[in-house]
Amino acid sequence: MTGADAPLVAVFAAYADRIDDLNARRESARVLSRDVTKDSKNTIFLLHRATTGDRDKLLRQGATKLETIRGKIAKWTEYIVSEKEYHQFLYSISPGFQEYVEAEAFLHYLNHGTLVTKDEIQLGLLRCNADLVRISLTTHDYLLGIADLSGEVMRFAVGCASSGNFDGVKHACVFMRKLLAKCEYLSGMGRVKDWPGKVEVMRSSTIKVEIALYKLYLQKLEFPDRPLTLSSDAFERSSDQRESIGCT
Repeated sequence: MTGADAPLVAVFAAYADRIDDLNARRESARVLSRDVTKDSKNTIFLLHRATTGDRDKLLRQGATKLETIRGKIAKWTEYIVSEKEYHQFLYSISPGFQEYVEAEAFLHYLNHGTLVTKDEIQLGLLRCNADLVRISLTTHDYLLGIADLSGEVMRFAVGCASSGNFDGVKHACVFMRKLLAKCEYLSGMGRVKDWPGKVEVMRSSTIKVEIALYKLYLQKLEFPDRPLTLSSDAFERSSDQRESIGCT
C-alpha cells in the first residue's frame, strides 16, 4: 500500500467501524425485543387468571408488569439514535412491539371493555420516556397486535363460560364481532403482511364465542334455576359446528 492509498483505506476503515457499530446495536435491540416479547406473554398469562382469582389485584399486577415492559422498550433509545435508524431496526423490534400491544390491549379490555387506540398506547410509551417520540408505534405493528387480541378475548370468554359468567361471554362476543367487522374491512387494503391469515383466525375465534353464547343462552332458558356453566370442550366442539351454521 502506497502513501497515496492511505486516505482511501482510512475512509473504508471508518465505514467498517460504522457498520460494525450499527450491527452491534441492532443485535442488542433484537435481544431486548425478545425480552419484551417474553414479558408481554407472561403478563397475558397473568391477566387470564383474573377470571378465577382476585381480579383487582391481578389487574394491578398486570399494569405494574406493563410499566416495567415500557421501561425496557425505552431502552431501545440507547441503540436507536435517529428516526432513520428506527426504520432500519424495525424488522428486529416489531415482534416485541406487537406482543406488547396485545398485552396492553388485553389489560385495557379487562379494565374498560373497549379497544385501546394506537394513540393511547403511544402516549403511555411517551410518558415513560419522551425520547420514544422517534420510536413511534407503527400502524402495522398496532394492527397485528390487535388482531392477536381476539384470541385472548376468546380465551377470556372460555373462563367466563366455565364460571357461568353469561354477561362476560356476551360482552366478549359483541366486542369480537365489532372488531372482526372492522378488521375485515381492512382486508382489501393488502398492506399488512399476513393480515388475511390473522383475520381468518379472528373469524374462527369469534364463531366459537358466538356458539358458546348461544349454548349458554339455551341453558338459561331451559334450566333457569340451575347455575350456568360451559366446559372448555364445548368451545373446541364449536369449531366443528361452523359448517352447520353456514360458516366457511
